[in-house]
Amino acid sequence: MKRHLFPFFLLTVIAFCCAETQEVYFNDPTIRVQFINADTLIHLNDSLEKTTAAIIVVNDTIDYFSDSLSVLTDSLFILADSIDGGRDEYIEIRDELLITQIAFLNTLILLEGTAEILTDIRTQLSSTISNVTKGEVLISSITNLENGSFLSFVDSAADYFLPMSMNADISRLAVEIGNKSYDIELAYIREDFLDEKKRIRVSISNLEIAKHDFDSISCQSLNCENETPVKFYF
Repeated sequence: MKRHLFPFFLLTVIAFCCAETQEVYFNDPTIRVQFINADTLIHLNDSLEKTTAAIIVVNDTIDYFSDSLSVLTDSLFILADSIDGGRDEYIEIRDELLITQIAFLNTLILLEGTAEILTDIRTQLSSTISNVTKGEVLISSITNLENGSFLSFVDSAADYFLPMSMNADISRLAVEIGNKSYDIELAYIREDFLDEKKRIRVSISNLEIAKHDFDSISCQSLNCENETPVKFYF
């Protein structure tokens, strides 16, 4: 390079580097979804209903034995007064009632223990139902069949993010849960936008769930942004 051209070239490079630039940064958009085990939810709700009914029966039985024990105790006080007054013929009846009183007390202890166990079971069932309703489940993997994006998981979560195709207005995905695979086909509108760092990103809207082989979904067509959850029931 000729010496008289070098300063001009250097100034040109400096001016170019200092000019405002726009970073090109494409990223695949995602859809936040939840997967809910409907069969488990039905089973859990059925178990919760039966447990609640059992608690009611046990508590009613406790009330019955408590009332009976109260009457029995009053009767023993009356018999004790009569025996103290010389009515020895009541001694045999008192002894029989004492045996019954002990049996009632033991039954009440067992019933109250059963009620406590059932209450703990109901609490655990309610907690599990809450987790299942929130979508707390372990997904083995999610694969975008259009671009090969693959996500695998080792921990359960409430929310998962489906990787949409950046270069297409439709995405076909395979979701593996346990030993079963479920297919989802989604259509949407893509829009490019600049983020705060002036990077070009892609957002999607007008989500259309074209096909799926889940038991049901929370919506078939939804005006959807990246943060919008869609619930898939299996």
